[in-house]
Amino acid sequence: CVVQSYLQWLTDCDYDTNCSLCEKPLAEAETIRLQCLHLLHWRCLDEWARRFPATTAPAGYCCPYCRAKYGNSTPDHFTGYKRVLVIAVFFILILVTVIVVLTRAGIGAENDPLLDPMNNPNIRVAVEGGVADSI
Repeated sequence: CVVQSYLQWLTDCDYDTNCSLCEKPLAEAETIRLQCLHLLHWRCLDEWARRFPATTAPAGYCCPYCRAKYGNSTPDHFTGYKRVLVIAVFFILILVTVIVVLTRAGIGAENDPLLDPMNNPNIRVAVEGGVADSI
């Protein structure tokens, strides 16, 4: 099952008007949409799920069409997003730390010609009795 947003799913015309199990029109009975975006008749899904052993844990149930897990378990496609988010936050923290360390150390500031009042006409130097231009 390719994971995509609901809006992408509608835009890409992957919407099937028939139940994935019985192949009859969805409008004929109560319908359920699973986290994987497959649509099924509630009755068909219930009949399919009743074939599982009574000892099946909630995490053991999956979409009959693509086998994506559903129920009380966390959808598998969010795991990748969480991992990417954690890595992105980690690198942002490292970048911020490096910037703070370099700023506090003053590295780069003393060598920046734009911070020298003699080289930058936009910097005004305070002198006794007023403000003078840098040049």
